[in-house]
Amino acid sequence: MTEPLGSEEGQDSEDGGVQFLDEPPSLWDPLPYFILLHHLIDGGLGDLRSGDQLLYLKMFRESLGRGRDTVTITMTELGRTTGLGKRAVEEGLRRLAHDGMIRVLAKGHGHIATEYQIVRAVAPSPTGKKTRQPSVETVLSQLSIEEQSKLQQMARTLEPDDRTRMESEIQEQFQNLGLVPSPPMRHQAFLFKVLSEKMFHSIRESHPSLFR
Repeated sequence: MTEPLGSEEGQDSEDGGVQFLDEPPSLWDPLPYFILLHHLIDGGLGDLRSGDQLLYLKMFRESLGRGRDTVTITMTELGRTTGLGKRAVEEGLRRLAHDGMIRVLAKGHGHIATEYQIVRAVAPSPTGKKTRQPSVETVLSQLSIEEQSKLQQMARTLEPDDRTRMESEIQEQFQNLGLVPSPPMRHQAFLFKVLSEKMFHSIRESHPSLFR
């Protein structure tokens, strides 16, 4: 487990861009994420146009919100998930880049995605003793095909008592976060639970960075 949340003030990065907060002690701890939302709003999100807010939040979610430093996404996908038109997406991205909210790392075109980096935000610290814990989705995506197959098999053959306990604990975690999970989200959480409880030692050997 990582160390508990520290100062709410965070600290500036060397380039004056991203502010860093300590990592929450658990993937499921709700308090740091509420603090994160406050920092986003107070840090200038509330000053953006509504469409630009949607773009920024989408990109934040797909990068730092999923334990990654960047997001690679097309304008078509940004438009589909935010409900914005092509022109609104194009102009919004230009404004975000001009205001220093995002940085284009690799320019795409047409159906080729562009890679972006969030450069003004509050995020978990990526360096030093505060290690970043990847999201449930990221952990599962890093498993090999063989490991995924083994995990699915283990999930299917759980003892009834184990399954009931795990499902109850997962439901409680989502309730504590104030979330009503979709079936895929609940299934991912269940697989992660099985992975961390039943395959911890074998997975730790092949993927030492997944459980820190």
